[in-house]
Amino acid sequence: MNRGQVPGTGAPDAFARRYISTRHRILTVGALLCVLTSVSILLAAANEWRNTYASAYRTAQVIAKSYAVHLAKVFATTDALTGVIRYEYDRSPETFHLRSLIDGSALTFDSAAQITIVGADGLVLQTWPHKINNSIYLNDRPHFIFHKNNSATGFFIGAPVKGRVSGYVTIQFTRRLVGRAGKFAGVVVTSERPEFLSAGFLSRASVGEHGALLAFLNDGVLLSRAELNVQATATGPGLNAYLEASGTSSGELVDPIDRSTRIFARAPVDGYPVVAAVALSKAEAMAPFRAHLYVYVVFALVVLGILLGATVLALRHARKLILAEEEMRKLASTDPLTDLENRRSLRAAIDTHCSRVPVAANSLALLTLDLREFGRVNDLLGQDAGDALLRLVADRLRGIAATDVRVARVGGDEFSLLVDDKDALARALGVARIVVEAFERAFGLRGHAYLMKVAIGIATLERSVAAGSELWRNANRAMSDAKRAAASSGESEVRIYSEAMAHQLDRDDDDFRALLLAMERREIRLHYEPIVDISTGRLSAWCGSLVWERASDDVRTMSELHGLANRTDLSFRLGTYQLAEAYSRQDSACAPIYSAIPAAVALQGDLDNFIEHLEETRGIRRRNIRLGILNAGELIGHQRTVESLRRLHSQGAEIFAAGITGDDWSISIVRLLPLTGVEIGSRFLSAASQDKVAESMLLGIMTTCSELSLRIQVSGLDSQQQCDFLRSFSNVLAYGKLYPAAVFNDFADNPMESRGHDS
Repeated sequence: MNRGQVPGTGAPDAFARRYISTRHRILTVGALLCVLTSVSILLAAANEWRNTYASAYRTAQVIAKSYAVHLAKVFATTDALTGVIRYEYDRSPETFHLRSLIDGSALTFDSAAQITIVGADGLVLQTWPHKINNSIYLNDRPHFIFHKNNSATGFFIGAPVKGRVSGYVTIQFTRRLVGRAGKFAGVVVTSERPEFLSAGFLSRASVGEHGALLAFLNDGVLLSRAELNVQATATGPGLNAYLEASGTSSGELVDPIDRSTRIFARAPVDGYPVVAAVALSKAEAMAPFRAHLYVYVVFALVVLGILLGATVLALRHARKLILAEEEMRKLASTDPLTDLENRRSLRAAIDTHCSRVPVAANSLALLTLDLREFGRVNDLLGQDAGDALLRLVADRLRGIAATDVRVARVGGDEFSLLVDDKDALARALGVARIVVEAFERAFGLRGHAYLMKVAIGIATLERSVAAGSELWRNANRAMSDAKRAAASSGESEVRIYSEAMAHQLDRDDDDFRALLLAMERREIRLHYEPIVDISTGRLSAWCGSLVWERASDDVRTMSELHGLANRTDLSFRLGTYQLAEAYSRQDSACAPIYSAIPAAVALQGDLDNFIEHLEETRGIRRRNIRLGILNAGELIGHQRTVESLRRLHSQGAEIFAAGITGDDWSISIVRLLPLTGVEIGSRFLSAASQDKVAESMLLGIMTTCSELSLRIQVSGLDSQQQCDFLRSFSNVLAYGKLYPAAVFNDFADNPMESRGHDS
């Protein structure tokens, strides 16, 4: 049967012909009326448009001149203050103290200013308000080179640079310092952020809601671009870019920054090598014209409304059918939460691509993306907040993806992006970089900001019968590798699938099975070291650490075991195995037993319930438990885990933040977690004996613990010098080579036979 025929009759579909004919007539009449109405509107509107635009351009010129006057005053004030600093320094360089001069209210600068005295060799001598922690040289800066090579001591305005002291991009205002006999003695630098130039001038009254104030050096370098509700910046196109884009008479240009259409005008700053400019929003400037245009189009809208009503009546039935069909298609291919494509739709696109003959090997790339710490938002704020965050993530991915990149939500917190390109891998890497950069910006949710890191796996199409399935599997493998890397680094990570990755996954599978079997056979033992009170030399506790003699030449330490468990999702299983092995030996030990587990173990299960299970099955006593938590800072924010530890602590268990390295230290650890003490890691202790910074940090941590009446425990003690250092603090426990187990008893050398337990 041909299209357009009634089934069973073969006659043309009369309804379809009438519908098409009626629609054509209605649209024709409407089009004619629209043309007549539009001509009358255009004749009147064209004249008003010209008048409105001319007025806006004159306004821009006036604002540019006013801004130039404002900048002249700003530069004059800055020059005067900089000159005072130079005068005071030149008068007595040996006794000059910048901080005393400013803090003593002899001079008053705005809060954003930074004042720097630079010596003749480029070394920063003094600065305010920042402190100098090391030697900083500025002899390569343009303003320094200018003053060094020019005997004139005039006021110099330098191009914006990123400060080596402050770390901010600032504009440099400088004067030459003159030593004895008129020799070059350095420069005094006043550094101001870009918003300094427009402060007090930028307002809705001057530039409107979306206008911009700009300042350029005479050579075209941008000094400042300021807009309302937008952070002022000193980076961007120079003056030439604006001049080339603007009309010589009209001043209209396409903004090279945001691509919006603006009305541009400029004016020189009298007495300074600076050009002031203003870029008004054309849309905002022409708002009065648009308001008047509304009156002109009312008649046309009335006519169009009549036509629209007739069209709606004629097309209602067809519209219902089209909407129903579209809704069904959308439900089948769209994720209802985020309005992105779903797994089914993306898989169909992959299969469609693979059905082509021939298929290029690198013509398609799949990026799979996993949100790190997403579960933490669910735990803290609930599932509704988690759904809201997923929608925000979807909006951000949708915003950064190109039109030819498909974005889909394929799981709970997993998303995928499909790239179709001649060199899909290179394109996918570019997309991954953009995604990582986009996720450096925090997500706003319920009045709080959440910074989400991502793990991205990339795989490209291979030539095989099951290419589509392999593409998805390989991308997930790469994402798994990226997740492990992200868990270690704490940052977003990107991984590309390779054969080596497949081999590593196979090895991890072997390690997974071997580790499970070793725990079932009780082949993983605990090595015990005495923990000693260094002030009395008496035994305080035993430290139990896991050791796995997998083979005669393959002995795994506790850190290696927990790393393997983390890669194979056995962290909680191994952690509970360790605690059961350690605490089950309380009866045979002459002191409490201490054992440290990673924070991941506490996060993956309820330790309070597990200890209660050990009490019921093994008869252990909580008051004899000493529990160490490695990377304890990771627990902050996980309220259920913290509450579980708080119950343990309230019932007599001692809990330590274990293995502190200095880098992972935060006062929030002792403030927010229920701790008995803090354990200093062996590497931190060794570093403190060689590095003054590490020593200072160690002293600070130990002093804080002493003031809070927290126990201090130190691992890796191997010298009498370290011991003497620690004796200056009270309530310090330690273990290491300095205290061999044999000195106390043979407990550690005769481990009990393994006994089964439920871990």
